[in-house]
Amino acid sequence: MTNPAAKIQKAEGDIALAMMGSKVSELGISKCLSALVYGQKGCGKTWFAGTAGDRNLFITVGNSISGLKTLRSPAFRDAVGADPFVVELHEKLDKNRMPVKATLLDQVCDTIDWWLANRDEDFDTVTVDDATNTRRAAMFKGFEINQAASLSEGWAKTEKYSIPMPGIQDYGQEMKIMQWFVDTYLEILSARGKNFLFLAHERYTFKKQLNAKGDPIVGSADIIDKIRPAFVGKTLPDDITVNFDEVWHIKKKGTGDAAVPALDCYGDNQILASTRHAGIMKAFEPRPNFLEFLERIKKAS
Repeated sequence: MTNPAAKIQKAEGDIALAMMGSKVSELGISKCLSALVYGQKGCGKTWFAGTAGDRNLFITVGNSISGLKTLRSPAFRDAVGADPFVVELHEKLDKNRMPVKATLLDQVCDTIDWWLANRDEDFDTVTVDDATNTRRAAMFKGFEINQAASLSEGWAKTEKYSIPMPGIQDYGQEMKIMQWFVDTYLEILSARGKNFLFLAHERYTFKKQLNAKGDPIVGSADIIDKIRPAFVGKTLPDDITVNFDEVWHIKKKGTGDAAVPALDCYGDNQILASTRHAGIMKAFEPRPNFLEFLERIKKAS
C-alpha cells in the first residue's frame, strides 16, 4: 500500500518545483494549435479543416451535413486527398422535430473523451463543425438545466408550442455552457497535444451612417460595423475567442470559378482575426493548408 505521507510529500515537492519557474528558452515547444475559423457558408471552412489530414477527428454536430458533402466531393479528393475520421451526431427528435431529451452536447463531449481514452494514437486534430449547431445543442441543454432548477419555463413552453421559446435567463445559460465547452476542451486537447479546429459562421453588427459632424444621417441605410464569429450575445463572440491560439476569418477572393479561399489572420477595425504567430502567418493566406501551417510554425520554433 502506498504511504499517504509519501504521497503528500511528493505533491508538495511538485508544487514547489512548479513555483520555481523556468526561463522562456527552457520551455518546451508547443506541438499543437487551436484555431477558431469562421466565415460565410460556402467560403471554404470545411475544405480548410479537411487539410488537417487523415489524422483528423471530424465531428459534425446536428445538421452540419454540407461539410460532409465537401469532404466527399471529387474536387476535395483530387486536390487534398485526405481521409479523416468522421463522427456524425444528432439529437433524438420527436414527431415535432424537437429533442426528446437534450443529449447532443453530451454526445460531442463523450465522443472527444472516448477517442482520447481509446483511440489516442490514431488522431492529432479534433474538428468541430460547427458552432451554430453546437450553440443550438447548448440552448436545449440550458433549457433542461433551468427547468430542473426552476429558473425558467422555456423548456415547458418549447414542448407545448413545439418551437424553441427561450427566455433571457435561457440565453444566459446557453452562453455559460458554450464558454464552458470551449474552455474545457481547449485545455484538455492542449494537454494531450491535440490540435483543435472549431468552425463557425460569421455574424454582422451594423451601425448608422454619420455625416461630417458625426451625427446619424436620417433615412440612410445601416452599414456593417463589425464581423465576428456567429455565437450569441453582445460580448460572447469576443469573450469566447480569447483562449484560441488563432482566430481566422476565411472568405473567397476573386470571382466565379477563379475564386479561392483565403484566411485573414490579422483582421482590421471591422473583422475580428488574430494570430499568436505573427511573422510566421501572413496577413492573407490563399489556398490555406493546416498541415503546412503546422510545419511552418514548427520550423520557426
